[in-house]
Amino acid sequence: MSFGECTITLQDVVVQLGLNIDGQPVTGVTWCDWSDHVIRALGVIPPQRDIRGSCLNLRWLNERFNFQELGALESEEAQFAARALILHLIVTFLLPEHTGSFGPLRYLLLIENLALASTYSWGSVVLATLYHELCHGTGYE
Repeated sequence: MSFGECTITLQDVVVQLGLNIDGQPVTGVTWCDWSDHVIRALGVIPPQRDIRGSCLNLRWLNERFNFQELGALESEEAQFAARALILHLIVTFLLPEHTGSFGPLRYLLLIENLALASTYSWGSVVLATLYHELCHGTGYE
């Protein structure tokens, strides 16, 4: 690669991560009573100490769900575990935040219906988050 500048584009996000860049924007509420949503999406309510405001303790998520044995689970349990795994991937890999060991629950609303989850423009928000974090990391906020 010759000397110069390069940038990451939406096409890179599609090719590298296979994420959708068309569809509905990834938006939604950031604060509500999360109990109903968590029980519907994950099938269990975490202990109160594992929810801080609108964030969930990722350690609890990993301990509660066995991601390695998704295929051996019954249908409903497999869906709960799949949502937990998707939430974990979103908050730790695709859209990480500076919340330590807690991840925001707001994405749970978007993956509650697994069939509709692919209709969102995940690639666009991943690229936007990448650029935001680059600005944050270089001090150009």
